[in-house]
Amino acid sequence: MPATLFSGEPANPNFYLIEHWYPQMGVFEDEGWLYPRARAVNRYQHDFGTYDVRITLPKRFQVAATGERQQVIRTDSTQTWVFHADPVNDFAWAADTHFRFFEEKWQSLSLRLFLQPQHVHQKERLLVILKAALKYYREKVGAYPYPVLTLVDARAGTTEHQIPTLMVLRLPYWLPEGIRTLEAAVVRQLGQQYWHAVVAANEAEEPWLEGGFTRYFQMRILDDFFAPEAGLADYMGFHISGLAYQKAGYWLAEKRASAVWPGWHNRGLSNERARPSRRAAMLLATLENILGQELWQQILRTYFERWKFNHPTTRDFIEIVNKISARDWSEFFDQALYSTRTMDYAVTGLQTRRAPVPGQASSRVLRIKASAPVEVEAQTPSRPIVILPDSGELNARTTFYRTDLQVQRLGEFIFPAEMMIRFADGYEQHLRWKGKAARKNITLYYPAPAQHAVLDPDHKNLLDINVLNNSRTVSPQWGDKNFLFRCLFWIQNTLQLVTSLN
Repeated sequence: MPATLFSGEPANPNFYLIEHWYPQMGVFEDEGWLYPRARAVNRYQHDFGTYDVRITLPKRFQVAATGERQQVIRTDSTQTWVFHADPVNDFAWAADTHFRFFEEKWQSLSLRLFLQPQHVHQKERLLVILKAALKYYREKVGAYPYPVLTLVDARAGTTEHQIPTLMVLRLPYWLPEGIRTLEAAVVRQLGQQYWHAVVAANEAEEPWLEGGFTRYFQMRILDDFFAPEAGLADYMGFHISGLAYQKAGYWLAEKRASAVWPGWHNRGLSNERARPSRRAAMLLATLENILGQELWQQILRTYFERWKFNHPTTRDFIEIVNKISARDWSEFFDQALYSTRTMDYAVTGLQTRRAPVPGQASSRVLRIKASAPVEVEAQTPSRPIVILPDSGELNARTTFYRTDLQVQRLGEFIFPAEMMIRFADGYEQHLRWKGKAARKNITLYYPAPAQHAVLDPDHKNLLDINVLNNSRTVSPQWGDKNFLFRCLFWIQNTLQLVTSLN
């Protein structure tokens, strides 16, 4: 066997991972044949087919491959392994002289592990997270469509691969239970089974449809399964959730990159490959938060069922989102996917003082009952918002306070902003702003002084690149400690990026 492509080292005579070893099947779409140029950092775009494969090797080898093993034909010196796979968009196989084989049934699925002897003690840990991830996908998206799923423990020097029914990982000898990078790798590999091997988008042109979905489900599965502990790391006082890690990667990555970033632009750097998928993962999580669980799950199930064993595009996914949500998200996707615009909304000022309500008999005063959310697009300084007491009536003896709130759009990404102002008596007023103008000044009158204002109070919008400017307090209680906390925030997120998996 020749030296490996990336390491230049001779092939290990006891381990082989054979991929792309036959003429690849092209994909024919309405616009013609899709045949992206072969590049080292890209996966191929394959069509689905039926594979019947015979692999003959010396008897000392154990073989794992795509699909189901039909039989093993033995002679005095060789073994022929017969495999059948249908429908799959690729076929690969691994052989090793030291594999330890384990098999376990989970529902209707056969889970097969081919482990190196020094990693056999990891078997139960691998099976636990693999079953949990399969269960999550079954509930949220759909059942894994093949009868078998195989995990191969590759030797050092081998990169992870995404092959139908075949998950290739490099396992560590040992990790503390609270450090879950092993679990994260298993969940990521299963995600690539769903979003590369089953729903087979063109990764060379639209890698976010695989990478973004894989990262999104990785953080959701880890945080769901290990709750209430942090999903990625919960060890010796160090806590990192799957969501926090992905958010940190998104915030700290180069901002000027669209999510629809062709894979062939990458030069092989891990950060370049991850950049579009981090943005896409935050996009998907933001959509989930805004649409709600019921609609979001319907979107995911529809997308998976409609496009499994096929080749969707970004426009196909957008069409499903628009139809099921009964709302046109074109402007949102144009900015989030097809542009390099960044989103950054900030609370730039908050003042409150005792003041009479101007022109109480004038129609210029916009009066609302307490607890009703307010659209502030049409509000101007000459038309302030007066929040009435629960009785709904103004009393001449009622003392009012004027609150002035300033918000600003610092990025180019335009998106509706939700705000909340908390007053001294505990009342919270929610506001909505379309966010199209560069800045907005909002004036309110209420029978108590304002204490605190915050953008996105329910933490729905994960695309905002700077959450440190999303709130303001009238009388800060922390003094100089506020700067320290900001520094600690960024130190923590930097550590998340450095110590966690890509």
